[in-house]
Amino acid sequence: MKACLARRANYVTVIVAAISSDDSTKLHQESGLRTGDTQIVYVADQPDAQNGLSLPQNKGNEAMVYLTYLIDHYDNLPEVMVFMHGHRTTWHNNALLRRSSALTVNKLRPETVVQRGFVNLACDKVLKRTIEPMPGVSGPSVLDLTREDWGAEGQDSTLHSQSPEHLYRIIFDSYRVLL
Repeated sequence: MKACLARRANYVTVIVAAISSDDSTKLHQESGLRTGDTQIVYVADQPDAQNGLSLPQNKGNEAMVYLTYLIDHYDNLPEVMVFMHGHRTTWHNNALLRRSSALTVNKLRPETVVQRGFVNLACDKVLKRTIEPMPGVSGPSVLDLTREDWGAEGQDSTLHSQSPEHLYRIIFDSYRVLL
């Protein structure tokens, strides 16, 4: 079982929420996928998609795509999944990686995702925090999330292991300080 889990953790499945105006050829050509990785593209505004991946409704923006994938594959989910929009660059991708979805996918270390259980793809290397920080709340740096070994420069964050109640308290207290 461990060997199978270790093998699966080396690969990434990227679930893309696209719309018909997104260039599907470019989505595949500029995906950032590495050998063994998979990309699954749902086109939200095409109910009967040519690739056979249809949605119950075009509602909730990308949420319908992500939930449909999770429900349809619930019994056989990949070890590491990345949920992304269909555009190749976006403000909520990492600035260090030129806000590129392809670079984000290409640099992701699946074994880190498995170890942590979850990672936020939008991190800032210099500030070592997530892209939308709250005062006093830090997140893993992009150094911790990439496939490359950047040495001891990246510091481990325990934020991911804290309970939702504790995280809520940190965020609530931070907002109160701002008000």
